[in-house]
Amino acid sequence: MTSPPPPRDSVAAHVEGLWLGLLDDAAALPPSEASVSAALDQHRAHRASWYAHLVGPLQLRASQLPELLTLVTAGEDLQVGLLADNGLAGLVESLGLLTDHEDRVAVHQVQIPLPAGFPASESTAALLDQLALSSTTYVEVPRTAYEGALDVIAEDGAERAAYRLGGPTEDLAGFLHAALQRRVAFRISGGMQHGALNVLAAVAASQAGGSVVDLATVLAEPEPAQLVGLLQSADVPAVRRAFIGFDCLGLAELADDLALEGLVAKA
Repeated sequence: MTSPPPPRDSVAAHVEGLWLGLLDDAAALPPSEASVSAALDQHRAHRASWYAHLVGPLQLRASQLPELLTLVTAGEDLQVGLLADNGLAGLVESLGLLTDHEDRVAVHQVQIPLPAGFPASESTAALLDQLALSSTTYVEVPRTAYEGALDVIAEDGAERAAYRLGGPTEDLAGFLHAALQRRVAFRISGGMQHGALNVLAAVAASQAGGSVVDLATVLAEPEPAQLVGLLQSADVPAVRRAFIGFDCLGLAELADDLALEGLVAKA
């Protein structure tokens, strides 16, 4: 005889902590690519909403930072994540603009893609040798052949990994398994919405000993109830120490959907 499902309130109480600050606002990045001004207005609305506690930093290209600084008011203390679209030197130059604007914008994190055409381990080692940033840094690894990069990040111990969506589910499953086996924290790039619950459940499955095949099955699971079942016994802090955030599309819609599914409480 199977046990009855737990009450919806107890599900939300256990699972809601998984979503705190997880939804990084990627309206200004592809595929949405809203203007900086429009993205900032939307982000301010998110920060004033009932789901503000779920929202992470506003994600921007580093080259967009000068424009952002003309739009943010003194004392706003806006939290942003920067994607290095103009190389490490360009990122450092952009960060230098914040010296006189620290009460306007604070850099929560930066993400630096590895250059294509070079072995990932060598590129990662060279990048980490040059890094002298105070902000949390995510090294964006290739969609495949990322193991060498993860080995270097794990050995360094100070940085994290980023993985960009765009390949098959099996590739994401392989990355998740590889990162978790090496205890490398990560974020997901490329724009995601409803798949976040699958990723959270896949992390929980991996931490419980799941294989790459198991993770691929979880990532492809269409039923939220099945995913929530996996998360009911998960170590919530451990899951979130591993999965830090993701480029979210449609924050308001996702938050409303989570509330309707009983995964967060709508105040």
